[in-house]
Amino acid sequence: AADPTCIANRANQHVLYPSHALYAPGNVFASVGVQATNGVSNYNSLQASLTKRLSYGLTFLASYTWSHSIDDTSGYENASAGYRGINPFNFASYRGDSSFDARQRFVFSYDYELPRINGLGKNAFVRGLVDGWHVAGITTLQTGFPITVADTGFRSLSCDSYTYYGCPDAPNNVAPVQTYDPRTSSLVNTTRNPANTTALPYYWFNPNGFALEPIGTMGNEGRNNFHGPGINNTDLSFSKRFYYRTEDQTRFLELRLEGYNVFNHTQFSSIPVANLGNGVYSDINSGNFGQVLSAAPGRTIQLGAKLYF
Repeated sequence: AADPTCIANRANQHVLYPSHALYAPGNVFASVGVQATNGVSNYNSLQASLTKRLSYGLTFLASYTWSHSIDDTSGYENASAGYRGINPFNFASYRGDSSFDARQRFVFSYDYELPRINGLGKNAFVRGLVDGWHVAGITTLQTGFPITVADTGFRSLSCDSYTYYGCPDAPNNVAPVQTYDPRTSSLVNTTRNPANTTALPYYWFNPNGFALEPIGTMGNEGRNNFHGPGINNTDLSFSKRFYYRTEDQTRFLELRLEGYNVFNHTQFSSIPVANLGNGVYSDINSGNFGQVLSAAPGRTIQLGAKLYF
């Protein structure tokens, strides 16, 4: 199957790069796609959990996973929509962290019924109003998912795409990858042409550690070589049920005050897609290369009521 994205590029090779070895006059094929079940992966993890069953008004479940997943493709067409091609001459060079590899993840869910307040007397209305409130929530802490740096400039001329939707190449890695806190980072991106002379904010990684590969060659940057921003999120709820009659537990009015990301931590996006305008910009040709310019919503609070009858 011909790759439609590459047809025009192939057709123009004899004009742009007439001496390139991959161009053969009279070649009627734009490109050929191959599907095969030849991926290799492995996964190792330490998983631990602690459960407290309901007693004294408290129940919780704490789960922790320390893991590492490695493969050379993480799904059909790498589940990537073509954000990075693969080197057909060195398939093993694409081996790296899985696209879903989150090295550490901790999730803590809990529900606590606040203690009854003594000294309220026998007034049923007051007790019904004050007693029985619940605090519940979920706290999630997780390291980030991997990022693959790509070059959408088609400099290799080989259209070594692992998908049928595009064929970005791999740039060269010229220095160890450095990551930063986007809240405070400020860098001058010298990979641009012409190079920037003004420092810009919100960098997750240093773009100057990468360079465009020479025309007709494949870059040395591996797949998923470093990870993006993680997760630090807590959702809480404060709720109570008001029963019509204490002997009937099926009909009641429930009031809920819910907060999402209640501590208002910035949850930076880390979607490793080079061609789309979200997450960490991982296309070396992008003016925002290395920056993270989107995040999950901030703190959201809502008040609700449900009537069960």
